Amino acid sequence: MATRRRKLPIIYRIILVVAVIIICIQAIINIKFRIQSKYDRKSSQNKTKQAIFTHRLTPDIRTYNFPPLNNTNDRTAEPSFLDQFDPSLLLTSNVYDIQETHGRALLHFGSWIYIVDANSNLLFLKRKPTMVLCPSSWSLLGEHASIKDEDPVLSAATQERHYDDSQAARLVRRGIREELGDHVVDRIVEMKSLTEFPVYFVRDYGAAFGGRVDRQMTYLFYVRLADANEGIEWGFDEEVAETRWVKVSEAKKWVSGEEFCHWRMRRLFDLGIDQLVKLLEDT
Repeated sequence: MATRRRKLPIIYRIILVVAVIIICIQAIINIKFRIQSKYDRKSSQNKTKQAIFTHRLTPDIRTYNFPPLNNTNDRTAEPSFLDQFDPSLLLTSNVYDIQETHGRALLHFGSWIYIVDANSNLLFLKRKPTMVLCPSSWSLLGEHASIKDEDPVLSAATQERHYDDSQAARLVRRGIREELGDHVVDRIVEMKSLTEFPVYFVRDYGAAFGGRVDRQMTYLFYVRLADANEGIEWGFDEEVAETRWVKVSEAKKWVSGEEFCHWRMRRLFDLGIDQLVKLLEDT
């Protein structure tokens, strides 16, 4: 005789149906959340791209190409990250604005400047939280090279103080003038490149930043000021949220505990600060 299956009590069947409905609703909510999150990320990326690329600038960045390797056109003599490279070997290309230069991953020049006051304190700048790149992070003063740096501009009086009127030195002085204030340039008593040749800095910022790629031959420059930082009237750029002066001998340790723009920037800083500490110890 076949065993007769017992039906679930009505209350259990109701509970089971409610549970299935709840699971279905939760699944729909999760799917909707994932779709919305994906849309929000895409919207955020688009806004970032617009912030970076929609504001057109005057073309003033001269770009370059690395020479062919071993007289062939198949490969170029592109150095590794932070390797030095003789700029006289580069092939001159066209002039673009900075947005197109980064957007097309074109090789260009720039500088990272170690500003040191009379008491051997090194200047750090903190970027505002509203900045698209590296918000709320510390860095040194940096500047892209411009065709404005190609012509000699020093007066006889200024030459007596700075001595160096190379294109790299003009770039550094212009960066200081534009980012820190006109009169700060007049307080410079020493300028010196920390490496024999500029170093090759490269960073791919990825799709979130519109495919921006920075390929820059970077001069690492030491600039000594005549006065203590407290005795100088500064005209910091509007992108600067905060400043900090740290002893050169303690700067590397200080940076290790702070939010720096990117690990590649940190590597670039370490390269320069090691050379600067050695330079100051030898003088």
